[in-house]
Amino acid sequence: MLSRCASSPTVECLFYCPDDATADWADTDLWRSAAPLCSTTPIVDVAGEDAKEFGATTSGHVLLYSNAGQLRFSGGITPARAHEGDSVAAGALVDLLNGHPVDHAMFPVFGCPIHLGDVN
Repeated sequence: MLSRCASSPTVECLFYCPDDATADWADTDLWRSAAPLCSTTPIVDVAGEDAKEFGATTSGHVLLYSNAGQLRFSGGITPARAHEGDSVAAGALVDLLNGHPVDHAMFPVFGCPIHLGDVN
């Protein structure tokens, strides 16, 4: 999808990893496919600590921040759980990345729960 965008965002992909997992737990096909993408940094998120900090509780949650740190997009970019393809949310994200205004930038996330442990 980024190939349709005029900007070159810095992308950090968090991969949840239980705190008691072995070092190779996150070494998956998805990790290997994210690593070579332009400007993408895959990050192991032990026990979901980073996800918790951002308020993400479901896998597939996408957040877009401006250079000034303003949240511009929050939600999932798939049309339904376990589905791929274009969606209204994905279109809105691409529009934002291309500098176009959007009417709506908050969308539901269709994924699996992230086990955040103690969420006090």
